[in-house]
Amino acid sequence: MVVIKEKHWLSQLFIDKNYQNQGIGSELLNQAKIICPQGLTLLTLEQNMIARKFYERHGFKVRKLSINTIINQPNMEYYWQPENGG
Repeated sequence: MVVIKEKHWLSQLFIDKNYQNQGIGSELLNQAKIICPQGLTLLTLEQNMIARKFYERHGFKVRKLSINTIINQPNMEYYWQPENGG
């Protein structure tokens, strides 16, 4: 996981399949929210339904669509802001 605090950006949150559904991803995401309490933005592939459901379950909302220029696939940009607006 990479958190770029200055840009409020979360990148590369991956959990090995052998360790998924054990709360590790949720804990990492919660740590990212602590690092960037004013909000976070991230990208995930549109086809990655597991990631999309995970982020949505943790309060992230879709902001816009784009194209991943490396693999030419649709991306979804998600953002999270705390309930109180930061």
